[in-house]
Amino acid sequence: MELKDLLGADYKEGMTAEEIAEAIATKNFVSKDVFDKTASDLASVKKASKTHETDLASQLEAQRQQIEQLTISGNRHEAARILSDGGISKEAYDTFIDQIVGTDAEKTAATATAIAAAFKAYGTATANKVKADLATGMKAPSGSPSQGMTKDAFMKLTFPEQVKFKTENPNEYAAMFPKS
Repeated sequence: MELKDLLGADYKEGMTAEEIAEAIATKNFVSKDVFDKTASDLASVKKASKTHETDLASQLEAQRQQIEQLTISGNRHEAARILSDGGISKEAYDTFIDQIVGTDAEKTAATATAIAAAFKAYGTATANKVKADLATGMKAPSGSPSQGMTKDAFMKLTFPEQVKFKTENPNEYAAMFPKS
């Protein structure tokens, strides 16, 4: 630090030692002990502030992660409900649900809904194909006792035929012989 900076407005070019001493005497300077203590206190406060800031940042990050995990958990439950309502078993959707769940609730629900719809469409198409395959080449049974079976016609059947009719046509049998 230069003398000009130290004396400020009291500084004059070519000052003598006595003038400098007199100008310095009018200034309020802090003693070295007070300055050192203040500097030490300031350093302690800065260190404590930095530590506190780091602690707060850590707490904030932990809370952010907790919120993210709770969001994902809620979205997982919603996706599981959608998939289950779509006819997909828990065992089946457990194999892929974690791949479609994220923090975006709308995206998770839309993905789960699309998968459930595709599963349902595939199931319907498969069932229709199986029905069509089974119906191909089948003729209606001729002389089958189940066509137009009456109570009298049933009573004329042999016992093994009656058992066979009852086994193969439980609804028709129940209509002829209602339980009281």
